[in-house]
Amino acid sequence: MTSMRRILLSGIVLGLIAALVLSGQDYLQQQKHRQVLPVVDYDSVLEWSAAMGQDLDDMLWVIKNNNIDTIAMTELELAVEENYIRGFFQQDELVHAFLGLDIIKTNQAELGSNSWLAYLADYKVSPTNIYLYVASRARAEALYAAGSKKYGEERVKKLVVESDKIIIEVMHSEALPVNGFGFDASLIAEIKGYGFKVLPRPVNAAYLTSDAVVFESYLRYLSNEFNSEAIIFAGTEGILGMPVKSGNNLLAVTARNLRQQDSSHPLYGHIEMTTIDGDKKLAALLDYNLARVHSIGANEWLERYNAAADELTINSVVERFMLAVNDRSAHIIYLRPFLKSVDFNHKFFSSLTQRIESRGYQLGAITPVPSRTALPLWALLLISLGLGCALLLLLTMLTKAVRLTAVLLGLGVLAVTGIVFALPSYHLLLQKLVALTSAIVFPTLAIVWGFIWYSSKAADNKIVAMKRLVITIGVTFVGCIYVHGILATAEFMTAISVFPMVKLALLVPALLVFAIMLFKNQAKNSIIKILNINIKVYHAVIAGIFIIAIGFLVIRSGNNPIIAVTSIELKIRLWLQQVLIARPRFKEFLIGYPLLILAAWLGYKQRQTLIPLTIGAIGLTSFINTFAHLHKPLWMALLTSFNGIWSGTLVGIVLVALFELVERSGLLSIWGD
Repeated sequence: MTSMRRILLSGIVLGLIAALVLSGQDYLQQQKHRQVLPVVDYDSVLEWSAAMGQDLDDMLWVIKNNNIDTIAMTELELAVEENYIRGFFQQDELVHAFLGLDIIKTNQAELGSNSWLAYLADYKVSPTNIYLYVASRARAEALYAAGSKKYGEERVKKLVVESDKIIIEVMHSEALPVNGFGFDASLIAEIKGYGFKVLPRPVNAAYLTSDAVVFESYLRYLSNEFNSEAIIFAGTEGILGMPVKSGNNLLAVTARNLRQQDSSHPLYGHIEMTTIDGDKKLAALLDYNLARVHSIGANEWLERYNAAADELTINSVVERFMLAVNDRSAHIIYLRPFLKSVDFNHKFFSSLTQRIESRGYQLGAITPVPSRTALPLWALLLISLGLGCALLLLLTMLTKAVRLTAVLLGLGVLAVTGIVFALPSYHLLLQKLVALTSAIVFPTLAIVWGFIWYSSKAADNKIVAMKRLVITIGVTFVGCIYVHGILATAEFMTAISVFPMVKLALLVPALLVFAIMLFKNQAKNSIIKILNINIKVYHAVIAGIFIIAIGFLVIRSGNNPIIAVTSIELKIRLWLQQVLIARPRFKEFLIGYPLLILAAWLGYKQRQTLIPLTIGAIGLTSFINTFAHLHKPLWMALLTSFNGIWSGTLVGIVLVALFELVERSGLLSIWGD
């Protein structure tokens, strides 16, 4: 080994040590915080009571007896329907509301025919105000109290028409029809009376700059009234404080009131896999001090799970929540009851809570996992330079440009040092760039080292074939640690930011390996032979299937795949998850590793390895991608990868046996010698 390669290897080792230190610190933090908070949606409990015709107490008793002591309450909500606003604040009560503009457009005859509207005929109606008509005085008082707490007494007025008819006027509320109207204090007290904690789900609304004091008062009210461990925002208008139509941006006020200087401030519950306006901004303002929430949406719950509610469905739902807790560090699970019997729901809640506790998690109070908001400069520098050394090592294995390598190494050290110490505003960009480049360089380096450079240094035998595989997996694993270490900051650990350009990282190593192999003399000769072969129809069919399969893999990859997972695949995933705890990835144990084993076997027999190595590179990139999901606990990433390696080895042995059998039949003459 030349002195230049020793220098480059030393740089890679230093970067690896830095990445291991960061990953180890995060692992220890994750192991200290293994709390899970189950929360049941109150509106869904009401729906269950109405649909099943059973007392609400029955379901609340079942929930409480299964160690679930938190109920989520969504704010009273107003929704637009046709030309008026309708809000269901109680099962047996309908509250009508109109925009002032609609009232102004109503002619005098229509106003005079309705005693409530007639009251407004001589009243100065504002086109941007809202007017709620409430037939029950007691209910009107509750709504007025709720609205006053949210919008302030100067913005909410109570107009008495008759002793039992009241109009509530809400000032400058052009955007209010799609927003909330506060919480019902009597309902909060009622739920607390059952022994539950109440978690608030406020809905965003239009606030003006002049409302900032009232808005801050409302946020303090939420903390004091509920005294909840967390807060989860509801509705479609974004995080409370985001601008809505005529409102202003008060998100900084929200963040200031959610900062957890002590336990009196609720923790922001970030619902995973959803996009709501302002959540990334709020997360950044809170330094990513939040708890991930896994929720099955009301529509999906109704159509997918309630429609087929049986023992298997319970098992499927439990495994889904366990996957979120185990695999994605969800610390809040948002639950709904099945529209089935009390006993059926008892079995569901009992199975879920017992399963959580059996995996070593604690039910109840949660605390966010502490994590760094920025990498230490020394770690950022060493990992970045280590990647550069890996790239240059790859160059030296393919060429003899030692002087060029030395020059590039010097320039790289200067450039990276300058970015790290002189341009801190580019650190996030550098993190993403290093992570993406590591996912491309290390799989390529692994195959070049194990199958090209090493093979030129040793005679082919079965031991050498095994060493090739060990080198390939080992070098790729170094890339896994690099990616995990460089992304080990709160922004990535909470999945607010994710590993970039997954599809590119999946394809580029395969293309690089193909190009490198193609420009080797042996590969050139084999390609010429292949081009001269008479292609039969079944060859074309096999090639077509192969191309479609690769395209499908690429489309299905990424943080937001275009094609959804099929029901059959979901069942296979569920089974693998139950048996192995950490499910290996299909791209690894069914494609990548088997083809790498086949390539090692073909190398031993001095046969062409172009195709299996090209496809096998996809499995190595998937290996690295497992560690790019920082919200996945490190132990789960390690177990997932280990399961992929041993199961892929078994599949690879079967593939080699099948290949030998099929080749002897002459069907694979296209493969080339």
